[in-house]
Amino acid sequence: PRGGRCLSRSTSSPRPRASASLRPAAPHTLTLTVHPLPLSPPTKKKHHISFAIVIQQLPPALRDPVCTFYLVLRALDTVEDDMAVPVATKVPLLRAFADRVGDADFTVACGYGPYVDLMRQYRHVAAVFRGLEPAYAAVIADITRRMGAGMADFIEKEVVTVADYDLYCHYVAGLVGVGLSEVSEGGAERDDRGRRGGAAW
Repeated sequence: PRGGRCLSRSTSSPRPRASASLRPAAPHTLTLTVHPLPLSPPTKKKHHISFAIVIQQLPPALRDPVCTFYLVLRALDTVEDDMAVPVATKVPLLRAFADRVGDADFTVACGYGPYVDLMRQYRHVAAVFRGLEPAYAAVIADITRRMGAGMADFIEKEVVTVADYDLYCHYVAGLVGVGLSEVSEGGAERDDRGRRGGAAW
């Protein structure tokens, strides 16, 4: 169904759902915190912190790329999830989202709860994205483009068959694993300690 979620996402989805918070501590640097945007106490209890904790356990070289990857897809998903956004606006926005990932002026008035603030403050995500190594930025942009196009396809048509369902799940969940694997491989190549296995997802 439009706007629906495959079972793998609603139970043990590999798609990160929590709102990992960040503040730019310096140009092109993320400081992870354990509370979501905005940085106000009333919202802290509304979200899980598991993904933020996992990011902090990663090798330093992977923390910014993975956190940025998560927040970009969280922003993309916020556009898809908001049923108040007209289809005529949502579909082209999803298809073009990857072109705006690093745009400091990009913002969309949509979402619910703290995700509204993520969209309003997206400039922080864009700033870090622009500072990533090209290989990491390319992975994030590629997965965002493919996922946005798939989301748009399934807004314009219904899930009817099992094949449709599988394809939708690939777009909204499977591509996350693909992207994380590609980011992880890049981090493994850069690991000064010579580890080549990448991060465990």
